[in-house]
Amino acid sequence: MRRQLLLLVCASACVLAAPSFAQSFPAPEPMRDLLSARSMAMGGAFRALGLGLESAVGNPAAMSLYQRYDVELTGAWNIADNVAWLGAGVMDSSTTRLAVAATYHLMAFGGIGDRTLGHLNTLAMSMPLLDNVFVGIAAHYLFASGALSANAVTGDAGIIVRLLDGLTVGISGNNLVDTSHAALAMYGTAEAAYSMGNLSLALDVRGDYRSNTSPLVGVNAGGEYIIGQFPVRAGWALDERGYQFISAGVGYMFEGGGLDLAYRHEITGIGQTVAVTIKLGN
Repeated sequence: MRRQLLLLVCASACVLAAPSFAQSFPAPEPMRDLLSARSMAMGGAFRALGLGLESAVGNPAAMSLYQRYDVELTGAWNIADNVAWLGAGVMDSSTTRLAVAATYHLMAFGGIGDRTLGHLNTLAMSMPLLDNVFVGIAAHYLFASGALSANAVTGDAGIIVRLLDGLTVGISGNNLVDTSHAALAMYGTAEAAYSMGNLSLALDVRGDYRSNTSPLVGVNAGGEYIIGQFPVRAGWALDERGYQFISAGVGYMFEGGGLDLAYRHEITGIGQTVAVTIKLGN
C-alpha cells in the first residue's frame, strides 16, 4: 500500500496536463493568496499546521495530521487593489485513512472594463505513510474569463513529518506541471509549525522558480494564542516581489465551529485586505 501511494504521488504530478492559455494574469499573487481569515491573520503561515481547508491549496499532506470533518466559507477583499475572492470547501479526514478535500475559489480583480473572473477548483487527497509521516497530492483546474483568460490543469505533492508532539515540518512542490502561465508558476515550500496547548506558531518559506535566475524567496510567519473561546493572532509576510505585510485577527470558537476575522496591511504599498471565515465541523 505504501509503495502504491508513492507511485500515485509521482504519477499524479506527471500526468496532469495544461490545455491552453489565452493570456497571463498580471501577477501570480491571486493564486497564492487564497487564505482563510485564520491563516491571513497569522501572516499566511499555515502549511504545516493542518487546521484549515487551505491545506488543499498549500501542502495537501497536512490534511491527515488531524482526524476531523470541516466545512468552510471565506470571503476576502483587498480594498486598495480592488481584488476579492470567495472560497468554499469540505474536507473529511475522519471517515477513512484517506483524507479527501474539495474546494472552490472565485477570484475577481481588475478595474472597470478590465475585470477578470477566475475559478479555481481543487481536489486533494492525503494519508499516513507511517505513524508520523503523511503524504498528499492535489489537482487544480483554473478557468478564467474576462479581460484575461485561462484554461489549465496542474497539481501539487507534499510530505509532512511529525517530529515531536506538537512539532511538524514539511516540504511541498506546487504547480508541478509546467503550464507556462504566470499565475501557475512552479514553486516549492518548506514549512514548520509548533502547537502546544493554547499556543500555535508557524513558519513557511517559499522558493519561486518562474525564471532561470536565482529563486525568488517569500517568507510567512505568525502565531496564535487562544484565550478562552477567543483566538488572538498576528503575523508578518515577505512575498517574492519584496513586498512586506503585517496582519492581525481574532476569532470566536463555539461548539461545532467558529468565526474568524482578519486584517492585513501592506507595509511597502497601499494594500489593505479584510477577510471573514465561517467554519463548521468536528
